[in-house]
Amino acid sequence: MSTSVIPPEGEILAENKRNRLAFLAGIAMAFLPALAAVTYLSTGLSFSEENALFKAQTDNALQQRTQLIEIDIAAINDGVEKVLSDPFIE
Repeated sequence: MSTSVIPPEGEILAENKRNRLAFLAGIAMAFLPALAAVTYLSTGLSFSEENALFKAQTDNALQQRTQLIEIDIAAINDGVEKVLSDPFIE
């Protein structure tokens, strides 16, 4: 009668393989939050930099437009004053 007995080396090798997979999965799970944080920070910061740049450009454009309107109003006032101070308009 022959009975097949699994040598203990086979079970040990299988256990080592499971331990190795669990070890690799643990390493991957340990680095996953750090990778997610770095990804979030890199994309989040670039979006906030783009928003800050857009806000700065918008503020600059509004200031320039305000200055142009003030210049136009000053020119209109000067023209009105010249016309009203003309001696022929009496």
